[in-house]
Amino acid sequence: MHDGPGGFGGSGWKHAQTIVDFAAEMDAKSILDYGCGECTLRPAIKKLGFKGFIGEYDPARFGKEAPPKPADLVVCTDVMEHVEPELIDNVLRHVRGLTGKGCFMVVATRPANKILPNGENAHLSIQPADWWLARIAQSGFKIIRSEEKRKGTGDPHEVRAWLQP
Repeated sequence: MHDGPGGFGGSGWKHAQTIVDFAAEMDAKSILDYGCGECTLRPAIKKLGFKGFIGEYDPARFGKEAPPKPADLVVCTDVMEHVEPELIDNVLRHVRGLTGKGCFMVVATRPANKILPNGENAHLSIQPADWWLARIAQSGFKIIRSEEKRKGTGDPHEVRAWLQP
């Protein structure tokens, strides 16, 4: 589904300015896009002037599935909600283990617009923001700041967190 039209993971570019700003705040010289999907983040960050190394990792993408190297700043956007509930703690520990100075994480708190071939919603782990923040903190991250984003006046549709290992 990643490779098909309108595949997964094409929205990383939306966070480029936030990531470049956080990288400057953390004095990060390297960034890892953990769950890079369609790889839209790297060119957007480069366009904004980031000169450091940018790695890309996604176990569902051919050519991006090799074990990643740690980076000063790990970016994990629109990933965790796709993880099977029983594997969330493992993935959070993996992300934390790769994080040198900081991590920017965005997690959707609502169902996806896409359905998997088996009929399940593509967001396998739908939980409220407080649940995600508690789980992230339990994995050993320090939450520097967080915010919930809403579309219109409805319930929050995602939580954003700026983290330190």
